[in-house]
Amino acid sequence: MAQKSPRIYVPGLLSTSEKLPLGLDQYHYVHNVLRLKEGDALRLFNNEHGDWLATILSVKKQLIVELKTQLRKPSPILPVHLISAPIKKYRLSYLIEKATELGISDLHFVKTDYTNQPTPRLDKLRLTAIEAAEQSERLSVPTLHEQQPIRDFLASWPQNIPVFVGDERRDAPPLVNFISSPPSPAGILIGPEGGFSSEEFDFFQSLPFVTLVKLSSHILRAETAVAAALAIWLSKG
Repeated sequence: MAQKSPRIYVPGLLSTSEKLPLGLDQYHYVHNVLRLKEGDALRLFNNEHGDWLATILSVKKQLIVELKTQLRKPSPILPVHLISAPIKKYRLSYLIEKATELGISDLHFVKTDYTNQPTPRLDKLRLTAIEAAEQSERLSVPTLHEQQPIRDFLASWPQNIPVFVGDERRDAPPLVNFISSPPSPAGILIGPEGGFSSEEFDFFQSLPFVTLVKLSSHILRAETAVAAALAIWLSKG
């Protein structure tokens, strides 16, 4: 029964026998979308306290649950930072969904020379990431970061962590050549439609921690490139 119960991401303390009032968003989802009632089971999770089976005590004006059993303990997160230029809205939601399912720890938005989309609204995108985490059985939700100009972002990046830049238009070595087993922390940088400018490539090649890599023999959409890069990365996990 526990594995079939709906999962809900709840930041904050989770502990045995605690009676926990949940927020309005969770109340709306449980009461109006799932239509659960008192006595029904659900699972609450976060990466600090794991995955818990809970029972609904009340859905009258406020959602109150009682925690019963810890189903999974917290697990370490491999820092995989996805660095992406914003893309069209409907494709960006897909990108975040798949990147969450594939286990990124952070998503950083960067403005590149060819970026032609507005700055993403993180509040709505966080909801997409939470839904993907709930459905994919992961314990954590990726951290989403405000957009920065790409040169400023890389200038402040820790130089002991490599950044791999997807480059389908040059003779770059494949990403798989650089992945250890198990993988170590890294950033994966995917550009916008039209790729990166020649000035940006010159800047990348001036940075010792940046490596240009190939993800496919074909030109990929940004969201496809993200899925391909993360699948390659996780293949060594």
